[in-house]
Amino acid sequence: MTWVSKQQRGFEREHLPGAREKVVLLLLAIEHRREAGYLFIGLDHFALPGDELSRAMDSGSVQRNFMGYTTRSSVDLVALGASGITELSGAYAQSARSSAEWSERIHAGRLPTIRGWSLSKDDRRRRWLIQRLMCAGEIDSNAYAAEWAEPLRVRVPDLDALLAPFVGDGLLTRTGSAWRLTMLGHIFLRPIAMTFDAYLERTPVRPVFSKALRARVRG
Repeated sequence: MTWVSKQQRGFEREHLPGAREKVVLLLLAIEHRREAGYLFIGLDHFALPGDELSRAMDSGSVQRNFMGYTTRSSVDLVALGASGITELSGAYAQSARSSAEWSERIHAGRLPTIRGWSLSKDDRRRRWLIQRLMCAGEIDSNAYAAEWAEPLRVRVPDLDALLAPFVGDGLLTRTGSAWRLTMLGHIFLRPIAMTFDAYLERTPVRPVFSKALRARVRG
């Protein structure tokens, strides 16, 4: 992210591969790792069949946090270093991004935290939806209703319209109460998950996060 990290400048966006090349590179990576015996967990994670992460995926207990996929659920993640993001059950907190500012706060006997966010009811429910999609590969309206005691369409009123393009592109299939990722859908997981992010419209014009691959898939 050269627009954020000064140390990366000189390696600018115009030098990076385009959307098509990124897809090809990812598919090659998946193919080579599968040939080597690894299982594709999701996004950029792979594990051997006997690994605890693979077993968690098979049992449906795999979770995802800021560090990636994990076997541990309902565990607070406390970040200690500069720019680290702490994830608690009901809040997030970020430490100072600059190592100099982080060090100054520590030596002054203060917490290095510079910002935080307490999760609202909507945040918790949407986080659950994104977790289910990224870890279980599905959005099930019956499972959501059982977990939160409200219909999914109360939380996401235009759900059908939002997911219809992904179904049309072969990234999701609809069966009864559930939308499930296809194999191709796992490749485009981030854009699908962004459907449930209520904060995207507030993102500044200048991006502060890495960009997800956004490309229409045609047969």
